[in-house]
Amino acid sequence: MKVRAELSYNIFLDASRTQVFGDGTGGSSVYVPGSNVSKGGFPIYGEIADGQPNLPVATYSDATSITVNLAP
Repeated sequence: MKVRAELSYNIFLDASRTQVFGDGTGGSSVYVPGSNVSKGGFPIYGEIADGQPNLPVATYSDATSITVNLAP
């Protein structure tokens, strides 16, 4: 049986989940490239918010696109 559910979550820049990934407004943080960009990627972290409907234990997935523009 397939369950359709919507779960709210945030994407963070740090493993401790204190810097919300965003455009710098509304308390979010802008990604500042470091040496790890030359390796073709950088880590991001997600967290599902508390207080959401009880859902069955299952594997849930989502897809999102993040564009990073690197200025010279």
